[in-house]
Amino acid sequence: MPLQAALSAGGEFEILQADISYYWSVFNGILDTLELKSPLVEGSNPGDIYIGLDGLGLMYGSDEALAAANQQCYPARV
Repeated sequence: MPLQAALSAGGEFEILQADISYYWSVFNGILDTLELKSPLVEGSNPGDIYIGLDGLGLMYGSDEALAAANQQCYPARV
């Protein structure tokens, strides 16, 4: 919902400022953890991550195991 529509709807709410430095800190932590799983990890902006997966299927045994290993690199709640 756009901010203006939310403000017009009324009710109780609190406007929070984005904590950009915190977002970057979490993002960089995710990149660091992913680099333990794959040697080819790139991330230019929070949320944009590219992971080289070539050859890792042999190490993890299956695509499902590889996906699960990478999924563990993300915090459950940020």
